[in-house]
Amino acid sequence: MSLAAALVERDLLEEVHALGPDEVVRELTKAIGRSAVALVAGVKETKLVAKWEKGDVVPQMSRELTLKTALQIVRILQPRYQKGTIVSWLSGMNPRLSDDAPVEVLARLSRDYKPDEARNVLNAAKAFSNR
Repeated sequence: MSLAAALVERDLLEEVHALGPDEVVRELTKAIGRSAVALVAGVKETKLVAKWEKGDVVPQMSRELTLKTALQIVRILQPRYQKGTIVSWLSGMNPRLSDDAPVEVLARLSRDYKPDEARNVLNAAKAFSNR
């Protein structure tokens, strides 16, 4: 990775982590839709996602970290792909993730956040974006 790319990636990470959970959820909902956000967060109800958007409820820490990871992924993919392609990539089988769909990995992370697994999904998104 070039120095410029590494700096852009670092800035992206810092920008996303500086956002509040409600801001993260609003941006994600706008980018991929409330149902996809619910899947990423491992919740059944989109009503809960709406409460997060409004700031009425704060997601538990592992979910918040997962939602921030998902937003990083979306920001990596948005310059090259539209909403439909991003949602399809999130829900499709991925050989870089042992044939799991990124949304499945993210949903597991929402219960038990593991930085290495989050990095794997981010790397899969970068690989897709760079092809």
